[in-house]
Amino acid sequence: MEATFDVTVLEIALSITDKTIVNDADLDVTLGENTYKLKTNTVKNPVDDEDEPQKDVKSGSDDPANDVNSASIDGVKVAEGDILTYTITYENKEADAVDVTIKDAPPTGTVYVAGSAGSTLSDSTTVTIDADNNITWVIRDLATGSSVTVYFQVEVTKAALSIIDQTIVNDAEVSDGKNTYTTNTVKNPTSDTPENPGDVGKVIINADGTESTVSTGAFGDTVTFDVSIDAVNLVADEGRITNDTNTYNDQVAYYYIYDQMDPGFTLMTGSFTLTINNVTYDIISTGTDVTSGATTYTFGAGTTTVGTMYTYVNTDADGNTINTLIGVTIYWADADGNGLYSDCEIHLTYTATINENAAIAGSGNLNRAIYDYSVVGHDNPEEPDPEDPKYPSGSDLNHETEERTTVTYTYALGIYKISAETGEALSGAEFTFADAGGNTIYMAETDVDGVYNYCSAGTTGATDTVVSNSDGQIIIKGVDIGTYTLTEVKAPKGYVLLTDPVMLKATMSSSAATTVKSSTTVTRIFDAITESEFAAFAGTVYTKDEDGTFVETEKPAVYTSGLYQMVSSSTSTSEDGQTTVTETYAIEATSVTIENAAGISLPSTGGIGTTIFYIIGGILVFGAVVLLITRKRMKKID
Repeated sequence: MEATFDVTVLEIALSITDKTIVNDADLDVTLGENTYKLKTNTVKNPVDDEDEPQKDVKSGSDDPANDVNSASIDGVKVAEGDILTYTITYENKEADAVDVTIKDAPPTGTVYVAGSAGSTLSDSTTVTIDADNNITWVIRDLATGSSVTVYFQVEVTKAALSIIDQTIVNDAEVSDGKNTYTTNTVKNPTSDTPENPGDVGKVIINADGTESTVSTGAFGDTVTFDVSIDAVNLVADEGRITNDTNTYNDQVAYYYIYDQMDPGFTLMTGSFTLTINNVTYDIISTGTDVTSGATTYTFGAGTTTVGTMYTYVNTDADGNTINTLIGVTIYWADADGNGLYSDCEIHLTYTATINENAAIAGSGNLNRAIYDYSVVGHDNPEEPDPEDPKYPSGSDLNHETEERTTVTYTYALGIYKISAETGEALSGAEFTFADAGGNTIYMAETDVDGVYNYCSAGTTGATDTVVSNSDGQIIIKGVDIGTYTLTEVKAPKGYVLLTDPVMLKATMSSSAATTVKSSTTVTRIFDAITESEFAAFAGTVYTKDEDGTFVETEKPAVYTSGLYQMVSSSTSTSEDGQTTVTETYAIEATSVTIENAAGISLPSTGGIGTTIFYIIGGILVFGAVVLLITRKRMKKID
């Protein structure tokens, strides 16, 4: 009697001690009324994978062909962005030459590196890659005893972190016409603790919901900004103490956001929201820091605080805005050092308006952001501090991103009014403006003659009519991109009124832009620097020249009398002195030159002038008729 059954040898057999499969059987044998327990002999089958194709994984370099003989990293942890080189080696142990076909594909959690597939027998190998990056190598006439190694590279993606068991696995299929093999499997666990959280993002949210890093607008328009962090709970932090090169998986304690806006933006203070893991938190309290004057805010829900923020407007000695700073601290661990959130996104959104300090065209108006984080127990970076508000950089931070920037442009329109006959500038020409939709444009006069700021109809001092100055110039600052129509409503004295409107177009291109110069008078006020102030004084030092004008000078090593500091350009008074200067500045405007011909304008159709014209004409006709009748009567008398 014989009993048989079949088994399939699995890959795990390669890990058995002595690489030998052993088997025996227990038998119950009944003879008559007696049952005997017997044990068969043991059979042994050694297992050896050396005759089968071998799969391996190496650390990728710029040239995958050089990776073939490098050390294996099978079983080594890898992280997002790592390059892996996979190799498959086949040796022909058949009696004759064979054609070998090898098939492989990038495993889940990776992407194929274009152009990386190759073979050590390139002359006899054909490589094809289909649309799904499945790779096939065909090696022709591989001689007995010869071997070939094929290879390709992949890049580890963020998706690798979400693979079941967090391990990248790969094997290959090899066929030589007689046998088909599945190679051994190589494995690389993926890091669940990336070196840094995901990158910070900075975008403008447009009115239609789309996102961009560039926008345009007019004075008074609102711009909505969004700063985001792809936040993680644990981070890999190296070098915790001097000469310590170990890597630790640390819990993030706080995330910090720093934001800086150019002076052309004014914060809308009620517009801030903080979103963590798709939950939006509003401001639940507001205050003022007594040291710096920064406005402070608390984000949260009910009595639960999730983050704090300050905003601070940084000004120069004249009271002019230099920039606006925003600093946010987001709590990421509790008092016991346990994480409050899973890996998720953080978003800070807020709105600002474009103000009259905005740069016109040129490089635009910038808004910058960076972030930092600290970990529980030992890390203390430069965190936002309302008592010392600043936009830190460099060594002040531990883990900051590269700066992310958005830019917002606003434009100016320029008119240069001249005589068609002489080319001289003409003052006193009056114009109205309309946008592409035919809507009237309103403007407000500035301190500079001929320069106006775009504004809304309800703004104090708003007008729909602008007048050319003594240089024949009109500049309207702060208009949005687009096409505008200007209509002359009053010509300079002695010149003919234009009958047709003129078109101007503000565009992103500067090809139509010209630089217009204007000037204004500024009074600068100075105070003496006292001896007690001198040692700590870090500002600009001035002295008086022989004409009594204040001039900038280098701070001396030792205090002397006659040193001054500028305290304001217009708002302060001082017994120590003042200097009045004329400052010239340039405006890049989309400009047009308009000529007027000398002469007298005819009255406009339908106006009171037309009525007067008709009356005068009627009188002349009536007089002619009377004269004719009188002459006829005189002839009859004769």
